[in-house]
Amino acid sequence: MLLYRIIFVFNTYLMLFPMFLINKGITLESLFMLLKVDVPSLACKIISYLIYIAIPILTTSLCCKSFKKLDKADIKKDDIAHKESVGSSFLINFFACIFIALSVNNIFALIIIYLLITCLGVFEETYLNNPICYLFGYKYYFVTVKNVKIIVMSKKDVNPWNDVEFKKLARINNFTYIDIE
Repeated sequence: MLLYRIIFVFNTYLMLFPMFLINKGITLESLFMLLKVDVPSLACKIISYLIYIAIPILTTSLCCKSFKKLDKADIKKDDIAHKESVGSSFLINFFACIFIALSVNNIFALIIIYLLITCLGVFEETYLNNPICYLFGYKYYFVTVKNVKIIVMSKKDVNPWNDVEFKKLARINNFTYIDIE
């Protein structure tokens, strides 16, 4: 359980690295030279940046596939007191990460900051929200169950007017669950 939580939090903030590398103009040019591949400068930048952006997307995809191995839970419709869309309330966290990635001067400082953020995310009982999961069709909802507000990631369209039931949830932590139906 802790390993999956570490992986999810680690992956949630993995976007820091591509933003830092793109901001600093770091490309894979030396790798292309080592492989003796002649790539024009503009193409090298474009390929590098596409690879940088693809890494968090691919790792999020792998992370989403591993959710089935997490502890199971369910929420019956009678237990749900309130539900609402998370909307953009977590964007502030990710804008903060963008500003961190853009303001850090060297890779060593970025790694230290990244490790600190990951440790805080793993050991702090907090809501976890990876915005890349939106690309895979997940939406985030606050669901109040027995006076406790949790986040449920689901591909279902949940609205306040219809009853909803989550029969197969995987528990990421005590406050974040994913619908694996």
